[in-house]
Amino acid sequence: MKNDITKAKAVSDAVVVSVHFGNEYQRLPNENQKHLVRELANAGANIILGHHPHVLQPAEWVERDDGQKTFVIYSLGNFLSGQKGIYKEVGGILKLDVEKTINGSSVDIEIKNPSFLPTIVRKTTVSKYTVVPLKNVYNKDSSVYTDITHHMTQLMPELKIAE
Repeated sequence: MKNDITKAKAVSDAVVVSVHFGNEYQRLPNENQKHLVRELANAGANIILGHHPHVLQPAEWVERDDGQKTFVIYSLGNFLSGQKGIYKEVGGILKLDVEKTINGSSVDIEIKNPSFLPTIVRKTTVSKYTVVPLKNVYNKDSSVYTDITHHMTQLMPELKIAE
């Protein structure tokens, strides 16, 4: 993967890595995930998007050896799934701004304004599922909504929860 990042950096402004990792149904990243994220970040990844656990895992900034920051979300949860149980029914939509600044021969890439819209899968008929914002099912004062939003921001308090 490091070689792929190096190749991508040579022809891209920003490198986004999608990683299938983590333990199913574990709501926090494990040490292997954290180690791999550090390796990918130091190889030059600007954004790392995780998936596999079928539940949300938090977002955070990882500082690279070169002083730059990489945005990581360890798991985006289930966007569309028939799995049952609140944590398996929740996923989300991530939004980031990627800003490129050119100073002479130097190019800087900055990831800014991360926001996350929690979503939930609702079964509407025997064979039909719909993805809707979590706030459409659980109001923002509910324990489910606050649990999910606190969970996602625990490593990155500045992560904006989108309305």
